Amino acid sequence: MQKSYRTIATTISIAALAKAATAQTAPTPATAPALQQPQLPIDVNSGQTHTDLFDMPLWKAPVGPTESQLERLVLCGNDVLDTGNGSTSVLLDGKTGKVLWDLPTKKLEYQLHDMYQIVAGLGPAAALGYGLNKVIGDGDFVLAGIALPEGTPKWQAKFKGFVPLPVVDGQLIITGAATETHHVSGLGGGRSARGTVVPMDVRALDRDTGEQKWSTPLPFDTVNSGNPLVVADQVFLVADLSKQKENRCQLLALNKRDGKIIYQTPTRDDLLSPPALINGELVCVSSKARLVGLDPATGKEKWQAPISPDNDPTRSTFSSIPAYQYLEAPPLVAGDKILVSAVGHTNPPMAPAMSGGGQIIEGLASGLAAFDARTHKQVWYCAAPANLTTDPKTGAPTRDGYEVWLHELQSGGDLIVAQGTAVLGLRPMVVGIDRQQGKLLFILRPNLPSVIAGNTWYLKSKQTVFAISVDAALKATGLQGPP
Repeated sequence: MQKSYRTIATTISIAALAKAATAQTAPTPATAPALQQPQLPIDVNSGQTHTDLFDMPLWKAPVGPTESQLERLVLCGNDVLDTGNGSTSVLLDGKTGKVLWDLPTKKLEYQLHDMYQIVAGLGPAAALGYGLNKVIGDGDFVLAGIALPEGTPKWQAKFKGFVPLPVVDGQLIITGAATETHHVSGLGGGRSARGTVVPMDVRALDRDTGEQKWSTPLPFDTVNSGNPLVVADQVFLVADLSKQKENRCQLLALNKRDGKIIYQTPTRDDLLSPPALINGELVCVSSKARLVGLDPATGKEKWQAPISPDNDPTRSTFSSIPAYQYLEAPPLVAGDKILVSAVGHTNPPMAPAMSGGGQIIEGLASGLAAFDARTHKQVWYCAAPANLTTDPKTGAPTRDGYEVWLHELQSGGDLIVAQGTAVLGLRPMVVGIDRQQGKLLFILRPNLPSVIAGNTWYLKSKQTVFAISVDAALKATGLQGPP
């Protein structure tokens, strides 16, 4: 089972993982790695739409303008759902782009000042939706099954004081939990903040009726569980027990049939991302900036691998990942590689210190690291796009400190696509990366709703949804793709 958090609307951030990590010191290298500004074959600035990527799509369908940062493209079986552009939601045939139906957004109205935002498909005739008023306001949070194309709620489940994090597994919807709230701000999009700690639980709901099958309380003082990982008859999740600047967590394994706890590990002194199952192991990213492998039978740690911004841990390493939103997603399996998005402090520092709020903030570095899925050795590192400046002391090129966080990772064939958001909320973009070598292929601005299914990349630019062959996208950027 694989599920990206960001199928959920950006204004409903469901991550609430680490607050601040205690830096771990690595051997100090003699010199920092050299930096170069990549030369990109494609870089579409805001307002431009024509590039080789869009020249020969499999199909394209006009659906209306993008008007809301809530908008997403969601897979519904073999079809693609544009979740809403401020006026309508549209379901497109994944093979032809034919409009199967469109749904005026007003039909998703639930009560006065309350509206559903579709966040996940349950096939062509149903979807999961959040009651938006409950996200931004007070009161119970509502998760609903919505009949399509009517847009009416089939069932509702209420969560008192916390946000459910749903994962669909067959006939069941398993929900994790988070205390986080999210508010829409102006420049730079949304901002997330921790909510009040309340008793929270993990639940199993019937996808057709919303009937609760079981409920299991999370450990006391849990602030987030992340999205659950369902493997056969077990449910794995990480309970975030962090306080202030002290990171702590436990791994829990539950029985999927009745919710009973199979095991609960001793408290760790770091915070782990939600796990991914890779080659029979649970693999997480640690707030100590390491890839960690756990035994699914016991939860015990089996191995660690440092993350290097130079692809060489003897020269440089990330020392910490200091903000909980950067640990919101599990590692992504892409063929024979494990992909990890890293934003954090490095040793030696790779970015200048930034000034904010009257304080000097240590500079962050960001990028995407790939590890061999079998040996766990790092095989490449792709630095996130950044402007370069000159170090006033040495005159050497250095990153300007306005780092771009690569998230919502997706992979199809040899193409990796990520949403890019600057740490300070600026420079939204879509970034393309070559899976084999970690080469930065293209930047599309602004960030565009997109989703990959097999060898097809669906993305929306302005008023049109495009279906683009992954191989064609690679050829447009100078790579030939697989033979």
